[in-house]
Amino acid sequence: MLGRYSVYDFPYPHYHSLRLKAVELLESCLMEQDSQLFETFIENQLLSDPPPLDLLSDLAEDIDNRLRALRANPSHDPLTDGHGDTYLRKLFLLEHLARFIADWRLALQAQRARRALAQIGFNSRHDDDNIVIH
Repeated sequence: MLGRYSVYDFPYPHYHSLRLKAVELLESCLMEQDSQLFETFIENQLLSDPPPLDLLSDLAEDIDNRLRALRANPSHDPLTDGHGDTYLRKLFLLEHLARFIADWRLALQAQRARRALAQIGFNSRHDDDNIVIH
């Protein structure tokens, strides 16, 4: 059931506002070097039905792009100001958030797979003649 939903199942303004809020929180977390607000926002969004899987995918891509850009050119990051410790903290925070998003995406994919298997199992046990197939 979860696999059928996409960004188009949400009204575009709603999805767009979620994405903007998530990016705003991500920026704030990077500035403050604390991921709690971002993580809480994502966890709250996962409680919706259906959970915004496309939002997770978009954020994973955004975080991955930020990580690649930071690794490729650490001296051009406005948050480092030539301080290696700030660079490392930002790098570790982005890596943490990348794992956080990846873990949730994996959990939702596993849940979707279990539901699909349960539905297949249910359908194979009950055919038109009510004969159980093992």
